[in-house]
Amino acid sequence: MTDLRPSLSRRRLFSLTAGGASALLLAQTARAAGPKPVFKPVPDSKLLKALDHVPGDVVQLPEHLRPLAEQLLARAKGAVTSAIARPASAKGDKIAAAGLKFVARLTPARATRLTASSEQLQVAKVSPFGAFARPGVKLQSVAGFRATVTKVVDVSKLKFDPKVKAPQWKAPLVKKIEFHLNRVRCIEETSEASDSDEILLGGQLVEPNGAVKKFDRFKVSDDFDAGEKVPFDYEMCGHLPRSSLPSVLQAMCPNGSPDDPHHGRKLVSASLDPQVIPFPSTHGLVLVMGEQDSGGFNDLLQDIYAALRDEIAAELDALGVSAGSALGGALGSIVPGLGTAIGAAIGAALGWVLGEFIEWLVGLFNNEDDLIEAKHWTIQLPSPELSAIQGLGQSLPAPAGVWASPLKNLKFRGDGGRYEAHVHWRVFT
Repeated sequence: MTDLRPSLSRRRLFSLTAGGASALLLAQTARAAGPKPVFKPVPDSKLLKALDHVPGDVVQLPEHLRPLAEQLLARAKGAVTSAIARPASAKGDKIAAAGLKFVARLTPARATRLTASSEQLQVAKVSPFGAFARPGVKLQSVAGFRATVTKVVDVSKLKFDPKVKAPQWKAPLVKKIEFHLNRVRCIEETSEASDSDEILLGGQLVEPNGAVKKFDRFKVSDDFDAGEKVPFDYEMCGHLPRSSLPSVLQAMCPNGSPDDPHHGRKLVSASLDPQVIPFPSTHGLVLVMGEQDSGGFNDLLQDIYAALRDEIAAELDALGVSAGSALGGALGSIVPGLGTAIGAAIGAALGWVLGEFIEWLVGLFNNEDDLIEAKHWTIQLPSPELSAIQGLGQSLPAPAGVWASPLKNLKFRGDGGRYEAHVHWRVFT
């Protein structure tokens, strides 16, 4: 067994490779007597595997929500791409204006590619966006949209009834949800001439009440090679107390503890107050990975969400349902017998649409020479009751009062490279 002396501690003593953590053993400074304790990173083969599907995943929307979601998605795609291809056509359309604002913030190369892709969609003999092939065509002006809305929610049951009481939830209730990043793995580095990749990661959380929370972009690594991984939790350090970690191991276990080994880098959090959040509650995480900065995603999501929400509200008003009561100041405001049903249903559809839209839009300007890709992950909590969430199934080890989902594997591709981000969500009582 090799004894690495303190004088060697400045060297790179570990390499996080696809085959597992380095087999190098790190020795702590000797005590006055007795053998030196030896620290060995947990090998890859012992780390928990990230899954393609985890409890709470919204793999596809319920059948009764799909027609509404498809129309919302076509409205967003059609308005944004037609405005980018023909900017003069965007006048008076909030969604189209959001698209123009977004493309203005892209790098010149990305803006050029997005414009070219948008122009190609405009000259197609049959528009993939149907009635929404041009800006200005709002949801309520399209034949069949009213029928779509009434299929989502039985309007006859959405009249405010003061006798209907708010749901009585059984304690303990969860109060907060967090999304954590556990590790990023480079499966295959990009095809550039440089020896390694610099990777940035950022994104947003679409909450069930309509809020879009941004978390700032950060550098995952500026020296990313094929086979390498960057950890953000404590899993590789096992049961070793943080106080006894040699400094060289600190980078391997930047967050968490032996009692909470899967506590990773917190990306974003949100309240689960049932007085404000409709249940079942749908939460959409959007992650954008790239080799260079590309802002504007947060404003784009917020602007499109607000515009679609206003158009839905106008249709509800036309149906005789007070949108102010049904949707509230924020989508899903709880009005007994009214806001819960419509807020949860339409919130779920809108959250899914935004994630699908961003993935699709980024795909229009991603190419083999420029790594940028978006992935969205939509989950749904059945209720704020801890027992209901525990009933979803398998979970990660976590401290008392915390329920953590298994690790989710989000796969990114671009510029010849392949990467994986392993994430999970957790709730707190």
